[in-house]
Amino acid sequence: MKKIILVLIACIFIFIGVFGFFWIDKNYYTIKYTSNEFKETTQFLDNPYCGWYQICTYMITNDAYNHFDDLTNQYIRTCTNTRLALIEINLKNFNNEDLSDNALKQIDRILTMWNNGKHNLILRFMYDWDGKAMETEPSDISIIKKHMEQTAQIVNLHTDNVYILQGIFVGNHAEMNNSNYMSNDSMTILANHLDSLISQDIFLSVRTPQYLRTILQTASIPKGNRIGLYNDGMLGSDLDLGTYGASHDTFTEENYVSKGNRTQELNYQNELCKSVPNGGEVVLDNRLNDIDNAVSALSTMHVSYLNYLYDATVIDKWKTQIYQGNDIFNGVTGYDYMTTHLGYRYTFVDSSISYKPFNDIFTIKLDIKNVGFSSSYHDFKGMLNLVKTTSDNAQTSDNETISFSKDITTTLHTSDWQPNCVATIDTSLPVQLIETGVYDVYIKIYTPINENNNNDSNKTEIIQFANDIPLTENGYKIGTIEIKQGF
Repeated sequence: MKKIILVLIACIFIFIGVFGFFWIDKNYYTIKYTSNEFKETTQFLDNPYCGWYQICTYMITNDAYNHFDDLTNQYIRTCTNTRLALIEINLKNFNNEDLSDNALKQIDRILTMWNNGKHNLILRFMYDWDGKAMETEPSDISIIKKHMEQTAQIVNLHTDNVYILQGIFVGNHAEMNNSNYMSNDSMTILANHLDSLISQDIFLSVRTPQYLRTILQTASIPKGNRIGLYNDGMLGSDLDLGTYGASHDTFTEENYVSKGNRTQELNYQNELCKSVPNGGEVVLDNRLNDIDNAVSALSTMHVSYLNYLYDATVIDKWKTQIYQGNDIFNGVTGYDYMTTHLGYRYTFVDSSISYKPFNDIFTIKLDIKNVGFSSSYHDFKGMLNLVKTTSDNAQTSDNETISFSKDITTTLHTSDWQPNCVATIDTSLPVQLIETGVYDVYIKIYTPINENNNNDSNKTEIIQFANDIPLTENGYKIGTIEIKQGF
């Protein structure tokens, strides 16, 4: 009996062994991965939502809707060096009445024409260009609120290209100074009203950190990823021309409505502007905007956009000063350093693969570093593409056909990719659903665009990376993978 049992056991083990051999031979995969070499470059990246801007001005009238067509076309032709445009819309002609139908159609037409290009718009409504806001603003706050309501209906139709709405319509040049409506109560009423009207897809911005704290303390606007800052006195003095308080000034949790000193306000922006945009104009040539001091301050403030032309004395100074640092930018002009660091700047750092036998998935890991001044403030989309090749040293081509693709958007969260931090993307792929062979592996991070206002949801712009790797329609090649079946 014992011999029979032993024979049966032996037969079982033999059966399991034979079956296991053929099962393993059929289902076991060997995966070899070769990562691309990632070298950071100093090249300029033409990416959305950051960089230099130019100012374009409109005085709204009661003329026909296409009154500004020639002017807008001229602006678009001259804004070829920037991805951003600051559109200033002056409502002075309607300072004591509702905006007319023609006026509203003019605003809509302006924004529609700007949508024909690739510019992201910073929008500012105002009643003054001459430093006389107290004379030209509406005589009652209700008129301003009505104008906010009327313009919001149009602005919300253009969330595809309106990026930021600056100010609350009041003050000289809409910079929230020298206004009849800058008491804490009036400012909060206007900011709260604007927040309730403008799409959450559009950022709002106010002139100083002090104003922002006052608004957030008293208005019903939730704290978070909504209201940023614009500073048109940036680096102009220790006070940034009144933006900050004197060295002895501070604000506290109990007294947030006070100005803080320069150091405290910079630290405040360092935290705040991880999630909301900050930008403006650098002014008045002085030691604070020498390139080394400017880089330190703008990186702390997470500045993502600056005026392309103003202040010319500072811009010209940057074009002659040389950046000195312990990185690949050492020796470039200050202007080129600013151009390449305003906003976000992504670079591939490393990639690898992990695969466990008897598991039906392998995981590609990719490390990306943001070396810019700020985050993107937008969550971009992403795809991982595998392109089958004839060998593991095939050349990259724009015409390569994708063999396998996976949407990785839910794993990106690019708005969280903070400056000087490395983000890791882990993407798992089902090995049994991919044919054996050699594949080039591509990563494509992109944003949908609504070119020509034609509602083409398939139109996209690929986000450029600061690496010495060709950009193709499939994205950037990060490595090569060879998949074999069996041992």
